[in-house]
Parts: sequence; C-alpha cells; structure tokens
Amino acid sequence: PVLVDFLETMYDLGRSKGHCCRVPHALRWAEPGLGPSVRSCLPRTHALLAGWDKLEPGSSRPPLPRVVAVAIATKLCQDGFGMEGLAVLTMFHTYMRPSEMVDLRCFQLVRGDPKGEGHLQDFTFVLHAHELGTPSKTGLRDCCIPLDLEEHRWIAALWDLYARFTVHAGSARVFSFSYKHLLTVFKETAAELGVQSLEPTLHCLRHGGASWDFATKVRDLDGIQKRGMWKSPSSVARYAKPGRIGMQLSKI
Repeated sequence: PVLVDFLETMYDLGRSKGHCCRVPHALRWAEPGLGPSVRSCLPRTHALLAGWDKLEPGSSRPPLPRVVAVAIATKLCQDGFGMEGLAVLTMFHTYMRPSEMVDLRCFQLVRGDPKGEGHLQDFTFVLHAHELGTPSKTGLRDCCIPLDLEEHRWIAALWDLYARFTVHAGSARVFSFSYKHLLTVFKETAAELGVQSLEPTLHCLRHGGASWDFATKVRDLDGIQKRGMWKSPSSVARYAKPGRIGMQLSKI
C-alpha cells in the first residue's frame, strides 16, 4: 500500500512512468525473495502501472535529422573526439543502439571484398555474434548490418582502415570510451550547436536513421525492420511518417 500511494503521488506530480518504474524493480533487486516479476509479487503496483500506461501512453523519441547527426559528428571530430564522432555517424546509418556500438569487438568488423558480389563488397558489422553469447532484444544472433549505400562509402573506408590494423585484435573492444562518456560529449556538443530544441539523445540516432532512410526512399519498411532488428512491422510503422523529420528540421 505504501508503494501504491507513492506511485499515485508521483503520477499526480507529473513524473514520468519510466523514472518511477525503477522503484519496484529496485525493491525486487534488494529483496530477491519477493518473486520473479512485479506482476506476481506486487500485483497492485503492476495494476497501477498498467493503468498509468493507458492514461499516459509512452511516446517515441523524436527522430534526429541527418544534417544534425552529421553536424554533431563533425563538431566532435573538430574537438578531438574522432572515434566518438565516427560512432555517432555510424549509429545513424546502421540504426545501432548505443550499447551495441560501445560494446563492439574487433572481430565483429568485417571488411568488404572488392572482388566479391553483392553484400560481400560491403563493410559489415556482425552484431550479437554467437561467440559473445548475448542475443538481441528480439532474440536474434549474428545480425549483419552492411554499409551498403553510396553515401556510406567514405564511412566504410574509415572502418575498413581501422579493421585492417585491428584484424588480429580478436575480442578486444573497438572503443576505449564508455557509454557515459559518449552520452556526455554528445549532449555537450548538441548544446554547443544550439539544437537542444530537438531533444537529441543517442537513441534518437537510431530513430533518425530509420526515418531518414524511409523519407528519402532508400529503404522500404521491410528493409528498415530487418536492418534495425525490430520484431514486428508495427514496431517500424512510426518511421513511415516523413513529416516528423520536417517538423524537427523546422525547429532549427
């Protein structure tokens, strides 16, 4: 009852559900004997949070236009954060989640073969490789994300150069920085560029890349779904709204 009262108070104060959800999960972490899920061990809390969802449905992160992603990446490089800039630009074009990017290992970088056919010519990232033992959020393994468009060629060349010198590094991490560091320099750079009105986050790069590819007609929704490893077509329906990109551009 105390937890329910607390959450109701947080709702009345206008706090976000995502922030308040941490409380019951923290209780379960502190007291493992409570049970395997909030639904089973805290049924009234679970019912309250379900009702919260109906009254305040979650909103998706706004997509980040390509021009803004490129500007942030460029500024990072100018400020001496070259690898961070490459990470930002790559997340936009591959729809990688920040955690997937930061956790990349050298063996997941596959150089393209100029003499090969089809995607064999493209530089490719192998995400959630079976060697790592961790599937994607949707249970997939060995997800291959190629840099396959003409506009990707120069980014692919940078990655190919890096992979050439780290081919024997195996499971060593590609990046020496942490997620927290990348988020900090990303937000600081966005603030310096004056684009705070777009509410930029690292996750916006994933949403922005998918939205931009659909808006510019370089991929259909099926191709976007496979590239982003989304589970169902309904998950990518939000990206079939090019007007959202236009709204973001109009804020600059």
